[in-house]
Amino acid sequence: MGKTTYSPEERKARLESAHAELTSAVQAIATSNDWRAFLEFARKLHTYSAQNRMWLFQQAMMRGWDDLGHVAGFRCWLSLGRYVRKGEHGLAVLAPVRVKMTAEDGSESWVLRGFKVEHVFAACQTDGEGEIPELATGGYSGGRPPFGWRAEGKELVPDEPEQEVIALARRLSDEGLSSRQVAARLEEAGHRPKVGERWSSVQVCRILRERS
Repeated sequence: MGKTTYSPEERKARLESAHAELTSAVQAIATSNDWRAFLEFARKLHTYSAQNRMWLFQQAMMRGWDDLGHVAGFRCWLSLGRYVRKGEHGLAVLAPVRVKMTAEDGSESWVLRGFKVEHVFAACQTDGEGEIPELATGGYSGGRPPFGWRAEGKELVPDEPEQEVIALARRLSDEGLSSRQVAARLEEAGHRPKVGERWSSVQVCRILRERS
């Protein structure tokens, strides 16, 4: 699937439209029952920001879907052994735009410059033999914490070294590298996953789902 290029004016119009839809989504949840439905929906999408969860909820309701199941981008579904069916329309989310800045001393850092509209797809929009990852239901019920997190009692708290690896993976992905290429770069940098000795494209996709 080729990537569409938008002019600055088109990008601005898309962001203005996204803001209007987000505002509408908030206003639409007017009753306590609506809020309960949203909270039940949102807890399964804990890797997305609050605004993206609200927007995804509105889009799902407009399509008559009570639940999205697992949600991922086009390339991530391919890496999981599944493909988005032809003719399916994605669900819009806001994704950060980061640019590399060079300081006077030559050091480089990534700076958030804004957001852009990207699209993800629900599991029900895909086919293929690859397994659909299990939904996270929020909270911590024991077992191995996901990458980027560690357990403190009954709570999950950020693991700073692993969060830095996630940030690096995001930057590489923003540069246009595939999940397989990101995995290779993490290997080269000496980073290791929580499970196994080597990074796989599937593991990279899992940590990249926390980008929005």
